[in-house]
Amino acid sequence: MDEIKEEEPSKSKQKINAFGRLLNLIKKPLSRKKILAIVLLLIILAGGGFYAWRNEIFVNKQAKLTQQKGKVVFIIEGTQYREADVKQYSEFITKYMEKDEEQATKAVFELLKYKTAAEKAGINLSQQQIKDQRETLDKQYDALNTVAQYNKWAELESYKMAVELDLLTQPKEDTLKGYSFTFWFAQHFDYVENYTPPEGYGNQKKITEDKDYAKQRADYYHDQLSKNSMTYDQALKEIRADTKLCQMYKTGANFSVRFGADPTKFWKDQVYYKSVIDYIDSNSASGFSDVRSGKTSIFKSASEDAPREETETYYYFVNIEGKSSSTKQSFDDILKSLNTEYVGVNK
Repeated sequence: MDEIKEEEPSKSKQKINAFGRLLNLIKKPLSRKKILAIVLLLIILAGGGFYAWRNEIFVNKQAKLTQQKGKVVFIIEGTQYREADVKQYSEFITKYMEKDEEQATKAVFELLKYKTAAEKAGINLSQQQIKDQRETLDKQYDALNTVAQYNKWAELESYKMAVELDLLTQPKEDTLKGYSFTFWFAQHFDYVENYTPPEGYGNQKKITEDKDYAKQRADYYHDQLSKNSMTYDQALKEIRADTKLCQMYKTGANFSVRFGADPTKFWKDQVYYKSVIDYIDSNSASGFSDVRSGKTSIFKSASEDAPREETETYYYFVNIEGKSSSTKQSFDDILKSLNTEYVGVNK
């Protein structure tokens, strides 16, 4: 005799059974456990309904978006560009440059990648820069610059032209910006022609005092800036004004500096000491450094045939804020590293 298998209840029957159990619970005196069970059951039922409703809304929204704007043809840094988004730029290319739809879409893809990379690199163009290149483009396309499809394409193309011109004016190397603070202590052993320090050269007591004072002030300002107890500009002003931290105790002979703020000057031409330049060059992303000692080439004797010697003559620390401009190389690196996906119109 064949074994009779019990039929598995359908989903609709399962729901009816759930509601049946709920009604049975309600008919009976409600204990605390029963109340909690009822609440939990209601939450489960409501959650399932909300999920289904939300999923349906999302699917409908996506279907409507695809119907209105077409499929996704490429993605740049997470931003999806659909057929309708691209067409406003590509129409001019297909109609007047004799390119097919796929070629035109790829051209727009490259233009939008370029714009995204420029924004990511922090290239801030003025309206005048873009306007100047738009005027150049308008002259180049004099016979076509009044057609309806021209403006949107020209918007991207003139932006690219302005970026390319801006990059040509930037230095070949990265332009860094920040602060360099120096604390000179070689007043009594750096022999300078026509100058004699108080109590003469080679006075060991004064040499020790100068070095101790420079270290104490370096530690003090480093600590104050670490705690945000003063601004960098305030510290710069005070250090430069302290003649005991200047070469030959001379006002204006302390070479602490705010470097890279002027884009027309290369940062290495603004930082005075080679040790500081070398440190910044090899630690361009280090931020706020510790207090370090630097060397200069000095005469340690007044003798005419005395050689120059590399000697520790100052303390210093720096705060590197980052790049003050984008070079062509750094821009190209960003452009290549963009997260993109090209789908195309014919796939």
